[in-house]
Amino acid sequence: MATRTRTGNRVTTPVFKSKTEAMRSLYESGATVTEVSTKVGVGYAFAYGVAKRYGFATTAAHRKATKRVSVDSTTGTVTIQTTGGVVTVHANGRVTKGKAPTKAAI
Repeated sequence: MATRTRTGNRVTTPVFKSKTEAMRSLYESGATVTEVSTKVGVGYAFAYGVAKRYGFATTAAHRKATKRVSVDSTTGTVTIQTTGGVVTVHANGRVTKGKAPTKAAI
């Protein structure tokens, strides 16, 4: 990143070589993906991609990661608990979805 000094008032303003460099600077200062995409004038997906590439964003996969998997050996039913809900796969192939488990249940 280069800097530019304005004549007279001696204010140093950052001059970025790329949008990615500008976004990284904003992420380092604690800005969110939405704030960055608005300030830099890029789409949310681009801003999120930069955040993810440089370690500033948590991914949806991490937030909805599997918390517990259990198998009932007598019925062959598999139950998968995530922060987003419960999915049960029955031995006959039927799939049912339930509400998100409470924190105490995970």
